[in-house]
Amino acid sequence: MRHEEMSYWDVYEGINTPKKLLVKPNGPEERPWREDYELIIRWYDHWLKGIDTGIMNEPPIKLFVMGENKFRYTKEWPLPGVEWTKCYLRRWEGLSFEPELHQDEADGFFQQPLHLSNKRDSVIYMGPPIDEDLQVIGPTAINFFASIDQDDTNWIVKLYDVAPNGVETRVTKGLLKASHRALDPRKSKPFKPYHPHTKESIEVIKPGKYMI
Repeated sequence: MRHEEMSYWDVYEGINTPKKLLVKPNGPEERPWREDYELIIRWYDHWLKGIDTGIMNEPPIKLFVMGENKFRYTKEWPLPGVEWTKCYLRRWEGLSFEPELHQDEADGFFQQPLHLSNKRDSVIYMGPPIDEDLQVIGPTAINFFASIDQDDTNWIVKLYDVAPNGVETRVTKGLLKASHRALDPRKSKPFKPYHPHTKESIEVIKPGKYMI
């Protein structure tokens, strides 16, 4: 499951022409909008006026690294040298680099209809403290089995970095309608599942039956 709106990464990867991608930190931009004027003018001066601004000598991707709070340049995406790591959901709200053994009972939660309560129930999984610096940059995916007592639902998954003082910083968010869970194996990658979202691919939910 991944965020199903077309992302800037999808657009960037789908363009076969000279291109640049700027990934900025979360949050609103200054209004009236004044940010990145210098970058934009350098781009237009190069392509519209033929002025050598040096912009095409720079790596095409510039992304902001949260925590370090600085920009990083790269020519490739995903980043070269990435160590793909699997994490596993465990009992007692645990998140581990090792899979759970001999646990057949599923976690669960009860969500009241929104016309009865505005409370949003969920399950939470937290990993152990990490003793060394760790950069998490790149696509993420979550695979899970679930059953519901309704004919459809919206799955929403959020990933947070929790500081030693308890402050939570959201890293990413993904959402997917359960009936749209079908995958196209030809276009899917382990770190980037592809859901067609076509009428033919919609899978009816059978309440009480496990679905992937």
